[in-house]
Amino acid sequence: FVLKMAANLVNDHNRNAPNSILHMLLHGILSNNGELVLEVSNRIERQLEEEASQEVLSFLEEAHVSGHHKLICRILAHDNTLASLPGGADMSLPLHLVVRMGSLSLCKEVYKAYPDAAKTPNNKGKLALHHAARFGNANITE
Repeated sequence: FVLKMAANLVNDHNRNAPNSILHMLLHGILSNNGELVLEVSNRIERQLEEEASQEVLSFLEEAHVSGHHKLICRILAHDNTLASLPGGADMSLPLHLVVRMGSLSLCKEVYKAYPDAAKTPNNKGKLALHHAARFGNANITE
């Protein structure tokens, strides 16, 4: 219910908003839209933490993991099928978006949730590998 409510609020705020809460968060991060990131994260953070597995909680305790990365992992712990949902104008998968951030550990988490994302192009024919190369994140391509 909380996820649907947050998604509805954000979709009302932005007609071109992606289809899932994960897409909303990633687009907010990539576009430096702090208001969107804060709105989405505040509404879901508590619920997701309560539902996270011990493995996810251990990952989240690592000091080098940013707040955005933690929230993305919490979302995937709640519903890992979100990693398979395309969204945005070019129907990119979350992996297409995450590789732009340059965090190998975060890419691994999203990849674990939906390995087929690595070989699935968006509607412009671009793979996550193309996005990693375009944004200078060669460490992701290994």
